[in-house]
Amino acid sequence: MHPIDPQQQELIFDYCFGLSCPSEAAEAERLIGRNDEAAAWHARIQAAIAPLSYLPPEYCPDGLADRTLHRLRTEASQRGVVYRSRPRIVSLGFQPRLSNAAGIVVAAASILLIAGVLVQSSTVFRQHYARLNCAAQLGRVQEAVGLYSSDYDGFLPAVARAEGAHWSAIGQDGPRHCSNTKNPYLLLKYGYTDRPADFLCGGKTRDGAPPLTAAQIATRDDFPSRAHITYSFRLMPTGGLKLAALGARPLVADMNPHFERLEAVPSQARSLELNRVTLRLNSPNHGRCGQNVLFADGHARYSRTRVIGDGDDDIYTIADDKIGEGCRLPSCLDDTMLAP
Repeated sequence: MHPIDPQQQELIFDYCFGLSCPSEAAEAERLIGRNDEAAAWHARIQAAIAPLSYLPPEYCPDGLADRTLHRLRTEASQRGVVYRSRPRIVSLGFQPRLSNAAGIVVAAASILLIAGVLVQSSTVFRQHYARLNCAAQLGRVQEAVGLYSSDYDGFLPAVARAEGAHWSAIGQDGPRHCSNTKNPYLLLKYGYTDRPADFLCGGKTRDGAPPLTAAQIATRDDFPSRAHITYSFRLMPTGGLKLAALGARPLVADMNPHFERLEAVPSQARSLELNRVTLRLNSPNHGRCGQNVLFADGHARYSRTRVIGDGDDDIYTIADDKIGEGCRLPSCLDDTMLAP
């Protein structure tokens, strides 16, 4: 058997749970068809989740996520390897009181644990949990955007910007500094969401910055630093943009990798080097394996590539693979740039 790497394991995991987009599903099927180890991995997962077919879709055991995480950490620290023996049933010691639909994926993960299909150091489980939680956060951001748009004649949240103003200077004020993060900050400032944590992807290690309080939010016009926002939003044209005009184009995504270490210095955007390597970087939020992308029509999708749609649009650069020196704006709607 040819061993498969963790990313291939994750690809098969997604495929088994129906989390793959069509291209990823096709890639997983090709891998399973030509690699014996991949086929064995797929068979183990399928056998482990087979009992899910007997659960009504609206049911999930209460507290299952916490129990599963605890057992994954305990087992992984003791064993540190993927089980290759026959599955064995372990009693969880509680009655399966079933309640809601939101945790069906965690239920499947618990069955994987019971069946003995553990991944090394529980990495795959934690990555999937972070991705699902991230997508849920983006969904709440989308709700806030929708509420704002309804109150402002359909327009997306956007502050006035001077011609040529820098959109890459998070936390700076003044006519020449108009960080693109000021636009989503309006959602917090005007009360369309009261959850500043929703602007921090749980998949990325946080820098220990204290969360913003209601009093701080009211007195500011922007997030204080990159440590308070780890998503990148669509650059808005100077004249504003209506939500309906975007259709199903990208609106928000995990952090643009070109601005990962961005401080409040606009000139830094001019010194970022773009080459064949950096132009293939995924967001750091999910270990550079991919990024969640929220589209203007309300759906969110995890993508293993930063090139989105039939037009092969790179969501992290302006046309011609540029980043616009921190002040240039895209020339048309089909040229998506999510920043900083």
